[in-house]
Amino acid sequence: MTGVFGVAAVVKVVSDINMKKLVLILIFFSLFFPGRDGVAELTFNEVGRELMSPACPGKLLVDCTSGEAKQLRELIRQKLQQGQGKEDIIKYFVEVYGEQVLASPPKKGFYLTAWTLPLLVIMYSGLIVYLIIRLWLRRAPHLSEDICAKLPESNTDDVFKQRLEEELKEFQGF
Repeated sequence: MTGVFGVAAVVKVVSDINMKKLVLILIFFSLFFPGRDGVAELTFNEVGRELMSPACPGKLLVDCTSGEAKQLRELIRQKLQQGQGKEDIIKYFVEVYGEQVLASPPKKGFYLTAWTLPLLVIMYSGLIVYLIIRLWLRRAPHLSEDICAKLPESNTDDVFKQRLEEELKEFQGF
């Protein structure tokens, strides 16, 4: 009886919600709650993208086409089927091949500089640019006053206005 009541309740809720909302809800659940196979494949891709191939220098394990890389990918699948997590598998590969097998440096010790140095360079560069612009803006009013004072006074604006009016009259008469 409970199963029938549950289905009736779902049908009533679905009939109350318009089709657009239903589609949005289904998309939400399919993205955040994929099936079991999707989770396993996603985890394999996550692990494979975090490891460099020992057989193909400069390539990720999932992108390498060598036979050894194929064996290592199969080893990752077996470890995932055994229930090992992403961190355990990565730890195993680091123990066997060393830290150079990692696609990105670990966020600890000396390797932390590889993560923080670019950020610090960008921040300090921005600070230097800010200070230079601020210095230029402070000096700019004095420079503009000096330049204006050195300019000879002339009636160039009046000459240009008069020429413009003459040309407009000629154009209108054309």
